[in-house]
Amino acid sequence: MLHIPENILNQIHDDIRNDEDRLRGHLVRAIKIGLLAIEGGEFTLSTERIETVLNNTAIQMTNKYGEFDSNFTQSLDQLIQTKLTGDESVLAHRLNSTFGDNGQLKHQLESIFDDISNPEKKKSVPNRVTAVMEEKFGDIETEVTRALDVADENSPLSLFLKRQQNTINTLKNDIDVQMGAIRTALNVDEILQQKDDEIKELKDKSTHKGIYFENDTLEALKQIAAASKWNDEITHTGGNVVKGSLVKAGDILIRIDNPGNLTIAIEAKSGGIGMTAISAEAKRGREARTADAGIGLMTRKARGATQSMLSNVNAGKDTITVVDWTAGEENDDLSAWVALEVAYVTIRAKLIAEHLSATKTIDADAINKQVDQVITDLKGFSDLKTKTTNAKNSVQAIEDLVESFEDKIKKSLDALKDLTKV
Repeated sequence: MLHIPENILNQIHDDIRNDEDRLRGHLVRAIKIGLLAIEGGEFTLSTERIETVLNNTAIQMTNKYGEFDSNFTQSLDQLIQTKLTGDESVLAHRLNSTFGDNGQLKHQLESIFDDISNPEKKKSVPNRVTAVMEEKFGDIETEVTRALDVADENSPLSLFLKRQQNTINTLKNDIDVQMGAIRTALNVDEILQQKDDEIKELKDKSTHKGIYFENDTLEALKQIAAASKWNDEITHTGGNVVKGSLVKAGDILIRIDNPGNLTIAIEAKSGGIGMTAISAEAKRGREARTADAGIGLMTRKARGATQSMLSNVNAGKDTITVVDWTAGEENDDLSAWVALEVAYVTIRAKLIAEHLSATKTIDADAINKQVDQVITDLKGFSDLKTKTTNAKNSVQAIEDLVESFEDKIKKSLDALKDLTKV
């Protein structure tokens, strides 16, 4: 039994209230509706479960998309390599097995021609005809032999063989023409090159190429430090805000191992950016990370082919450095990062010289002189590299000269490193 207040009963329509069965059903439905409303209301009082489900779903979708993208790229590359373009691809094997130097068609044609013309084979045409003639026409053996004399260019058999050889050559030429048409129709190499160019262009325009540029820069700096046997701490800070603020500046921070607490902040920009903008970014990164010096790193594509690889800006506190980096390529050749190496080594040397100059434990003048020599060598290297970009593959002497400049820069850098040893 459930007591229903009279004021609630009075709100029910007279037709229902005066009918006992209809009233009972009406009240039961009202109770069910109320229970459902209570359950829904409790659920909506908190959205934590909804947020948790949505966040987990977003993470799963991101991971699945990344896995799908990686697997799809790998499968597509493997399909193209194994089926169409590779030296060991299915298409290459099939074409070579049929039309190549050791292909079925060549063997068949050579076998047919050999069977027809080879006098060393008992079943060849000359020997078969000669045998029949000897058996049937012994009296005219000489005449028949002359007719079948392959050495005689005017003998009937020689003329016949020439016609067969011409026919075979014509067939081979026709096959070559057809194969050329097939290659043209497939147009595999051109299509793949076009796709590679499109992929490189998309990677160059990608909003994510900056992180690749920063990662490659970080790897190059660590290799330079390792080769120099320095224990400098090189940290990628591009994704972290500066402590105590919301500023994200100074993508990479170099903390010099010894002496003091000297630091260099690097701001890396892979996209199209001018000197004014990169100079401002280098200053912003240096100040945000409270570093002693700054490097603004940009690509040759953004700077221009004939522009300087090193430029001092912001009253000499920052250095703009240009490297030969291209989106979508390996970029693991340290010769492409030679300007970054020069900037790292020379700035490091100057900071150490300034820090220790008062103690007279280091020859600051010798260091600065060697720094100037390195920068001069780099300028000569840059000028020569610009002039010989198109001629390098054909003029060995110029290539040797370029390499000599590279060696000279390396020796100057080694000398500078020796001067900064404490």
